[in-house]
Amino acid sequence: MAALRRTPRPSLTVPAAVLAVAAAAAVAGCTGGTTAWAVDGPLVVSAGSSEDGMTAIVSGTVAYDGTCLTLDGYPVVWPEGTRWDADAEAVVLSGGARAAVGDAVEGGGGYLQVVSMLPEGTDPAAGRLLQECGRSTGEVAFFNLGSRPTVPAAG
Repeated sequence: MAALRRTPRPSLTVPAAVLAVAAAAAVAGCTGGTTAWAVDGPLVVSAGSSEDGMTAIVSGTVAYDGTCLTLDGYPVVWPEGTRWDADAEAVVLSGGARAAVGDAVEGGGGYLQVVSMLPEGTDPAAGRLLQECGRSTGEVAFFNLGSRPTVPAAG
């Protein structure tokens, strides 16, 4: 009787492969435009826009320790147009609103392990900052390209 041969299993399961493709698409913005990330003070800021994106809500309270700016402990990739106001120690969001330390911020996006998948042309300092400020899980809060995060009114 002939022995049955087993086909080796791929190293990625189907769900993991789908997540990897989804993460790469989110990082790349699903466009042919520029998606490199730059550093502005403690911020990592993406470039470009896309009508595609993740459907989760990124939300949290801004914290800053002199090096790392996080939302509920997650380092953040902010959308293009976001900048750091060093004098006020505040994030100036792409829509013009300011988010100071202790303020809540929310917007469309999701949480990804993207440090190993930095877009081509990204400032190497962006990857270092995300790793230095990251959690042990490697997850980063990622606002969708072209997203306009807001500072919800205090309730």
